[in-house]
Amino acid sequence: MTDQEKIDILLKEYETLREEIIHRTNNRLSFLTYAGAVGTYGFFSVQTKSLLQTVVLFTATAFLLVLWYRIGLLVARCSHRIAEIETEVNRLANAELLQWETRQHKQGIFHRFHK
Repeated sequence: MTDQEKIDILLKEYETLREEIIHRTNNRLSFLTYAGAVGTYGFFSVQTKSLLQTVVLFTATAFLLVLWYRIGLLVARCSHRIAEIETEVNRLANAELLQWETRQHKQGIFHRFHK
């Protein structure tokens, strides 16, 4: 297999992972919106709800926040793999062609938070 064929395969994985990051980020924002809505409703309607209803609302909020965090971990894993692909493509091409995720991985607070 030639270096060009290896690069093509790696770039296909790169593109797929980038798309997955975009979808997961959108899902993450949706979970955060739902958690905020449920939490706000539960917080401001505590006086009119029974204890069981309040506990259910706050449990649902906590569950949505856990999912939000889990999706963040999955995004971080995709990002880490993209950085590995960038390094491999750059090595095969003998040039610094791809660098965005590698630089973000070293400097980004997102990766520090989700370690």
